[in-house]
Amino acid sequence: MKPVSLISTSVIILIVAASASFAHIINPETGLKFRYNAELVEVSPVIDGVLNDTPWHETGIPGKMDQEVVYDQQWLESSDFTGVFAGVWRSGFLYIAIQMSDDQVENHGAKLSEKDHLVVYLDPDHSGHKSDLYRYDLPVGDDEHQSFDPPLRAVAWGDDGQSCELMFNLGDIAEKGNTIGFWIYYNDVDNGNLEHRISWGPPGYTDDDLSLPDLVFTAKLKPNVNQKVLQWGRIKSFYY
Repeated sequence: MKPVSLISTSVIILIVAASASFAHIINPETGLKFRYNAELVEVSPVIDGVLNDTPWHETGIPGKMDQEVVYDQQWLESSDFTGVFAGVWRSGFLYIAIQMSDDQVENHGAKLSEKDHLVVYLDPDHSGHKSDLYRYDLPVGDDEHQSFDPPLRAVAWGDDGQSCELMFNLGDIAEKGNTIGFWIYYNDVDNGNLEHRISWGPPGYTDDDLSLPDLVFTAKLKPNVNQKVLQWGRIKSFYY
């Protein structure tokens, strides 16, 4: 009977591990899964750092970067930093646009920790957990002389480091109904020191959380009124 007991224990461990791998983050305010819906678009945006493409204005759903994940508090409207992002997809590619307003852009430090930079986690395997394998550190304004691990294919900054576009080649993963792990935050560095870490995330989400939120590939193509309110040049409107 002992071998059977060992096998049973192993099966239980595997089931628990598998369940943990696909744990979803719940929004404590709504009780629903916290997720971002990336919409299918008819025409892909041009990755040039300029957020004037039709997909961003007519289809992309704005996601607020309004959680201070170091101090576990909501980041309120401030001249120090505001930021929104949007994601769309087409033909196996995921596109992310970020619009920010930082009153003091730091991009000349010798080390990454001394520069303002975006951090993006994108987990195509939907493992459910943060890992350096899925992490991309993107110094503000630096889109030259860099090479990135797949699936990231292109990075373009514009507007003096206040806007950024990313392109990921996900192949068959970028299909309606599929889900991947995703998280984005901004390290706001002033005078060489990290002042704030501001992210998209549910209330109470901090650096210590090991799970990644979900990004779901959706396909409506006909945006509703709420989706059309995205105005990249008017970030503050999302905070009222």
